[in-house]
Amino acid sequence: MSPWRRRGFPSLVTSATVSEVGSQVSVLVLPVIAATVLAATPWEMGVLSAAGMAPFLVVGLPAGALVDRWRPRRVMVVCDLVRALLLVTVPLTAWLGGFSPGQLVAVAFAVGVATVFGDVASQSILPGLVDRDDLVRANSVLMTGATAAQVAGPGVGGLLLRVVSAPVALLADVASFLLSALLLLRVPAPPRPVPSRRRALLAEIAEGLRYVVGHPVIRRITVCTAGINLASGLRDAVVVLFALRTLGLSPSTLGLTLSVGAVGGVLGAVSAGRLADLVGQGRVVPLMALVEVPFAALTPLADGAVLLAVSSAGVAFVAVAYNVAQVSMRQRTCPPALLGRMNASIRTVVWGTPPVGALIGGGLAGALGLATVLWIAAGVTLLAAAPVVFSPLLRNELPLK
Repeated sequence: MSPWRRRGFPSLVTSATVSEVGSQVSVLVLPVIAATVLAATPWEMGVLSAAGMAPFLVVGLPAGALVDRWRPRRVMVVCDLVRALLLVTVPLTAWLGGFSPGQLVAVAFAVGVATVFGDVASQSILPGLVDRDDLVRANSVLMTGATAAQVAGPGVGGLLLRVVSAPVALLADVASFLLSALLLLRVPAPPRPVPSRRRALLAEIAEGLRYVVGHPVIRRITVCTAGINLASGLRDAVVVLFALRTLGLSPSTLGLTLSVGAVGGVLGAVSAGRLADLVGQGRVVPLMALVEVPFAALTPLADGAVLLAVSSAGVAFVAVAYNVAQVSMRQRTCPPALLGRMNASIRTVVWGTPPVGALIGGGLAGALGLATVLWIAAGVTLLAAAPVVFSPLLRNELPLK
């Protein structure tokens, strides 16, 4: 049965897409606030970037164990409402005259905490809504919506920055989270596996970690993704400053460039199923990890908006195709009772590296320059591909235990 015919799946897709549009506005607007309103240094930009991603490292593991105990839809709704409340404080305090860099970092971190719980719950709810054989198609649909939002979001943010101040532009993200929460109420709460007995939180966390470490394919994917995300952290810490200060782009032009680049993600999402059929679901993972390298190298070579957009589009295409393949495989492989902990264990590792990369990138940029950090990020991307290139995945072998 098509995922679209499953009750609640269309609402889930719409909720995720709407929320992502708003989040992409924030992805553009928050660093623009730091770079223009607060005149942030490269190090301060790195700290801000790290603050939004650090919660994956700090609370990722307990989030997985707790989500396995809770109702995932309820977690997602609460997280949307919390993020809306947190973000509305930025324009409010800016209007009152009490805006500060410390508040921006604190809001980014707190929003990140809510995002950790919401994301773990969202990956745990899908297998209860669709058949396991339809997970690749369902994840492709979700990724298509998310990447379409990544096309629209920066453009919307760029347009907003032309007509309102940067703090006020964040209200678009506030509205998106509120609408997302309403849409989630239309998603049925699927039955979740209940452990036979309640154990200590640490014991449940350890069980999820053992599963990830013990699985021969999931372990390699986790290491590869962590390395790629480390490179993303390096790149994200400096790319806005590189575009604004080295390339001389305006904030609105930067938003349009990122929107054009995100078209690659849409193509990656709609192509993921065909790629899996063409070369094999397992083989997509190492191939996409390798193809990302030359596109990452285009960023420091950019001399204007065009090459920057091409680089962004290429990276987005391969990243989405890679993620659809590996997330679907994980969801098919993992026992339902371990989904939350498995997802959280992996996300703690793979989303724990970007804040480290952001801090390193922000620190190195002052001494080595913005372009040099972007070259280092491309090199790290190449090294990260090794665990999946030299693995059974390249032979399309998919052990499911």
